[in-house]
Amino acid sequence: MKIRISWWWLPYGILMLASNMWKSALFLLLVLSLHESAHMMAAKAFHYEVPQVVLYPFGFGASILHLGHGSLWRETLILLAGPCVHLVVPFLLIVLVKFDLISITYANYLEQLNQSVLLFNLLPIYPLDGGRILLNFLHLFLPYCCGLWVNYALSVSLVLYLFHETAVLSFQIVLLFLLFQQLLSWLFIKREKEQFYYYRYLSAPKRIRLKHPFQDCFRAFYNVIRFEKEWMQEKAWIRRYFEKEDLKKRKQSHQIML
Repeated sequence: MKIRISWWWLPYGILMLASNMWKSALFLLLVLSLHESAHMMAAKAFHYEVPQVVLYPFGFGASILHLGHGSLWRETLILLAGPCVHLVVPFLLIVLVKFDLISITYANYLEQLNQSVLLFNLLPIYPLDGGRILLNFLHLFLPYCCGLWVNYALSVSLVLYLFHETAVLSFQIVLLFLLFQQLLSWLFIKREKEQFYYYRYLSAPKRIRLKHPFQDCFRAFYNVIRFEKEWMQEKAWIRRYFEKEDLKKRKQSHQIML
């Protein structure tokens, strides 16, 4: 597992020290690290690979390989593992108050901070946990790419609405960061689709077979796809897709050479 340190550490650390908010920042670092650790442990329990961990000023982010490509119910449990940590935090604060490590007033403040982080994380905005859970729900009914497009469109709409409604500068900055993440996701949607198809080709589910005319795969089913007046098994269709993409790239390369 690789560990990478984000460059955001330096300006964020200077800002926190200058504003005398290092105690709150340390609390957020601890809570969000526990949050991400819960995601990682749940992912490991379901045999997902975690190739990289990025250290941010507000915690660390785990890169879970093929999260969003596999079993809907397993991945929903992985996504819910993080928010569940926030339900334990109040009991930890009670223990700290009992041993006179923090005051009741400060414990109440930290609990409000914890609740705010939990509620924000559950907003149906990609790539927050709430947005990823919404995507799993959409993939119960929609093909893979269609689910992505609908999820991104809903996320962007909600971010723009919240940005218009709030006057808090720090919240607006976070929303702009999320909007930037969504725009990047839109740009790389083809790569995401190909990673999903590659995953499905290696480990297609053996569950209910679904016959449909969409030139795409449903995550929740084994797909039998109508293609050029014949029904194709999922693996055969994916193989055909990559052959066509490879041929297209070769043609483009040939045109550039000419």
